[in-house]
Amino acid sequence: MELKELTPEPVAHYHEQDGEDGGPGEDGRARARAQRAQWARAALRQVQRHSVWPWAVYFPLHAANALVVGAVAPAAANEVLMMVRELLPEKSTTATVLVVSAAAHVASGVALRVWRWVARRQRAREDGPDAHRVAVRRREFGLVGGLSGYFIGAARELAYNPQVVSGYVLVPAVAYHARLMAGSEVDFDFVRWILQNERRAAVAWAAGAVPLAVLVWSATYHLGAGLCQFARISRWKWRKTVSTLIFGVSTTGLVALWRLSRSAGDGFVDAARYRGLLRALF
Repeated sequence: MELKELTPEPVAHYHEQDGEDGGPGEDGRARARAQRAQWARAALRQVQRHSVWPWAVYFPLHAANALVVGAVAPAAANEVLMMVRELLPEKSTTATVLVVSAAAHVASGVALRVWRWVARRQRAREDGPDAHRVAVRRREFGLVGGLSGYFIGAARELAYNPQVVSGYVLVPAVAYHARLMAGSEVDFDFVRWILQNERRAAVAWAAGAVPLAVLVWSATYHLGAGLCQFARISRWKWRKTVSTLIFGVSTTGLVALWRLSRSAGDGFVDAARYRGLLRALF
């Protein structure tokens, strides 16, 4: 067979073989699908990551009012609430921004969880159920510190992610709190009336103490753990500091609930209106 020298000119009507360099073959289509999936996952992560900014601004203001002032000086909680409302946009605007932000965060988070679950199922079918078992990293099982470290820090492999679980708990807790406080004139007197309801103890616990305590814990833990993940805090020392801070804020919130339930009022002149709001909710 004799070799023939050709001029270095393009050959007309040359077509790459299917699958070469992202062509229309099976390999090319698979690469294109993988690239689209990678882009979609990256977009969902960005939505989940940056949709929390409105809450990152709102939560410290509301926590300082409800938790810190409520624990230190319950009688001044309404005055500080009015000051906080002056710092924020109109109530309807604030509510809309927070709802849209929460919806985007939850939807993107659920989509990513489902995506990972489907991918794990597919890998398990292809490679066997034990092929992809790895030790759970510190960021996947909790902050580890204080009570968090006592209860879950020793377990390196968990069937759940505490941050994800706290998010699932937080969604209905926030929805209930938003619905409870939807009235334009609702303030801390309404919370005190629920917590001090002497006619029906079940109202004080089922409508007040329990859901508010769950809200305080889940919101503080989820946002604190999310801060560690957002800032990529991996050092054990700093994670323990954040965990201790979460425990302190949660404890302050419980103290605030207890003090509001014991604080003296003005006889609850709006008790009839409060009963109407509670009946409308349930």
